[in-house]
Amino acid sequence: MIKILKKAFNYCLDEERKEQIRNRFKPFFVFQDKALYKKTYKKMFRYILKQSIDKAKEYAYREDKFLEQVRREYLKYLILNDADTQNNIDYRESLAYIKKNGVSTFCSELINYKIYDEQDVHYDSEKQLYWVYYREKRLYLKRSINTVRAVLEVMNMLAAEQEESSPHCYMNESFQVSEGDIVFDVGCAEGNFSLSIVDSAQKVYMFEADEEWIEALRYTFEAYRDKICIIPKYVSNENTPECITIDAFCEENGIERIDFMKMDVEGAEPDVLQGAEKLIKDGKIKKIAACTYHNADDEQKIRQLLNNYDCQVTPGFMQVADRNELWDIKKPYFLPALLRCRYR
Repeated sequence: MIKILKKAFNYCLDEERKEQIRNRFKPFFVFQDKALYKKTYKKMFRYILKQSIDKAKEYAYREDKFLEQVRREYLKYLILNDADTQNNIDYRESLAYIKKNGVSTFCSELINYKIYDEQDVHYDSEKQLYWVYYREKRLYLKRSINTVRAVLEVMNMLAAEQEESSPHCYMNESFQVSEGDIVFDVGCAEGNFSLSIVDSAQKVYMFEADEEWIEALRYTFEAYRDKICIIPKYVSNENTPECITIDAFCEENGIERIDFMKMDVEGAEPDVLQGAEKLIKDGKIKKIAACTYHNADDEQKIRQLLNNYDCQVTPGFMQVADRNELWDIKKPYFLPALLRCRYR
């Protein structure tokens, strides 16, 4: 019955009239939304339980699909019924998107930003790796990305992340790599950032510990061997056989300045900055693009470590709660994605 009323409300009234009714009967709409959500979750959980039982009977079971559907519906319910989140005016656009379209990482139309399709995916039979053109240059994917569908998922996400309006975009018109810059790409993964600036930079140091990505990076940057240095280590606040600090690396290699440093290291950004303490103190790192959405306190920690920098958060938010397991979803549901920091 609630579904029928909701459809009638949406299809029979114009937006102005709907807004008047929503404001006048707000408690009723809140109640009916909660009732509908609760009914949906109960139905979905029963469905999953049934499939779990049938799994033992060799029933065709897609656990990932069912659980992901439940997770996203449950997240939507939590976010839209959390008073603190609802009352935060900064989240208004993200909440409106979620209410209409459901939960997504970007909480904006960027989730549908797709510039790659099947005809853009190529396979190198000699190297046995997939590749695509990124900014008119070949970008190779690692071996475990071994289907066209997987390539498209990765590349369209990268394209959305670096679209100008994305909160995850590392650069804008006033904050970018300049001609002749020394660049550090910390946590380079696919290498898309380095590939986008390699023509301008004087030298690019790429830090990546994943052996599969290292192989792909070497093929991607074959034509730029004189400009590129790939360092197969984690970057942290200590020096071990697996890790290195920025201060130690620069001292060992005679590097006196870093013009632009990009960091996307799954929440280890504060550790990276601690390991660059000397360079930061001496003003030898001019610009830093640091991801802040992996942990709730990353933005605060990074600002404290860069107290001699002007730090600007990118506009918009990333929805981060869906990175947790279903039983471990917690606030905050949204976090700022990135700080662009410039030495004063």
